[in-house]
Order: sequence, then C-alpha cells, then structure tokens
Amino acid sequence: MANLDKILKQLDSYDLQQDINKKFPKIWTRFANNPFLSPQNNPIGVLLGGQPGAGKAFATMEIKKRLNNNILVINGDEFRSYHRHYEDFYTLYGKDASKYTAAFAGTMVGKIRDEAIKQGFNILIEGTFRTLETPLKEINNFVKNGYRTEIVICTCPKELSWESTLQRAIELETAGLQPRYVPRETHDLVVAKLAENVEKVFQSKLVSHLEVYSRDKKLFDSDIEPIDRLIPYINQELDR
Repeated sequence: MANLDKILKQLDSYDLQQDINKKFPKIWTRFANNPFLSPQNNPIGVLLGGQPGAGKAFATMEIKKRLNNNILVINGDEFRSYHRHYEDFYTLYGKDASKYTAAFAGTMVGKIRDEAIKQGFNILIEGTFRTLETPLKEINNFVKNGYRTEIVICTCPKELSWESTLQRAIELETAGLQPRYVPRETHDLVVAKLAENVEKVFQSKLVSHLEVYSRDKKLFDSDIEPIDRLIPYINQELDR
C-alpha cells in the first residue's frame, strides 16, 4: 500500500513535456545512427495504416526495400516504454496500462516527425486510420513541408488480426515483458472505418500514391487500378 501511495504521489507531479524533452535525445540518436539515412531534395512521407494485428511489418519491409532502407520509420508504440512511469502504469492498471502512455507516445511521434522533416529525411509514420483527422493532418503537414506523400494500408481477415493482438500480448508476457492489450472496441472500430477513411484521405488529392497489402502480397495499387475498387478490395480482405 505504501508503495502504491508513493507511485500515485509521483504521478501527481509528473510533467509530460519535461519527460519528452529528457527522453527525446536518446530516441533521436537511435534513429540518426541508421547508416542508410540521408537528407533528400525531394523527400517522401508515407502514412502506414491498418487495423491492429494486421501485420504491418510486411509492408514496412517492402517500403524499406524500395528505398534501400533510406527511410525513418516512426511507430508510436515503440516509445511507450520510455515513459517515466511505464512500469508503474502496469502495476496500477494492468491490461489498461497502454491508455496512460498514449499521450507520451503521441507527443513523441510529433517531436520525432518534426525533427525528421527539418532534416529532410524520408519518413514513414505508422497509424491505423481509425479517424480521418489524424491522417489528413499528417498528409497536410508533409505537403506543406515539400514532401511527396504516399499511403500504404495493411489489412487481413478481421478475426485473424484480432487473434494476433491477443497472441502478441501473450508472447510478450511470457517473455517477461509488459504486454500491450488492444481493446476489442478499438480494433473493431478501425475495421469498420478503414476502407471508408482511406478512400476519403486519398480523395483529398494530396496523396500521390496508394497501395494496399495483405500479410503477404499487394492487393491494390492506385497507379494501376481505379479508385472505385479500393473499398471492395479492403472489405473483401477484412471479411475473408
């Protein structure tokens, strides 16, 4: 009880921006040490989306291969463990701990992105397309800073992706690491909105190229196929 009281007292005095500023140099150095990364005259900004558990690693690998690893990949989930109270949140909230590191992860994504833009690096930001606002904001920011913008979506049968989120959490817990449990409602909301939101962002005319991948192959390419096939392709894969 005394230990919990101590944690709660520390949380009361927690300063998010101070924590971000303290951890940023360490995280940025990790990115900057990529020997393949170099400033570009015509940089590319990629938004990677899809429901949790869809298997975004395959698409990320394809993009890195295409750009010879000359791209900075930003995944907010990787920043959660840098939160000053990362372990404390799991002690207090268990499976709901990820809710309490969301603000830190999101703020760090923005700070890393801004520095990468300043350096003129190719950038990939991983998200979900759960809402329209976030991808549209990121696309507009890329365009404003002279980036050519692309969207890459990863999807798979919805029950498979849901089972994958559970399996991933179990594997982390078994390895003695803090698992990240995705709420079912979050997963299902992305599934329900994914195709529609992707089409709307692409129709903004700010995106130069759109690709959709399953876990092992490309399903759609805007350079080859008409946009009216996009929603059916995504929904067919989700319902497969």
